[in-house]
Amino acid sequence: MRSILSFAVIGFFLLAAIASFGPDEATNTTVPISDCESKPVVTGNLKVDIKLRTLQLEPIPEHDIQIFVTHQKVNPDTSCTFQSTMSNVILTTDIDGEISWFAPDNFTHDNSEDLYRVQIKVRGDDNWDQADDIQVLKYNQAQFSFYIIQYNKDDI
Repeated sequence: MRSILSFAVIGFFLLAAIASFGPDEATNTTVPISDCESKPVVTGNLKVDIKLRTLQLEPIPEHDIQIFVTHQKVNPDTSCTFQSTMSNVILTTDIDGEISWFAPDNFTHDNSEDLYRVQIKVRGDDNWDQADDIQVLKYNQAQFSFYIIQYNKDDI
């Protein structure tokens, strides 16, 4: 009787996992770091430029794109431990199929392993396949540029 009950419980959890359609789409995550080195202080602003194109390289206007940002800042006086903040925003491409977004706050970096991880996710629908890309920039680099080809399902 106990083995039947155990199988029923396991089956219930498997059914719940399948019914949840897999993990959520929150892809913010941290980046492993090593060889942390103090650097001169730099300040700046995170900028993300995105160009969304068809397979024929034509712009895709008025299409939603989700931007996930992870900011990792190395803790002072530690051996490569860090604090991270994560955020995301959904923006719509303009008539030229482009987005240019600045983070609202300036950053200050003073370690070789201070970094931004940016992932963009273009949702699919009845006409378009989904697309995504990830980039990581460290220390004094914070200008991201993405060029995404999104496939129309009629082209495949």
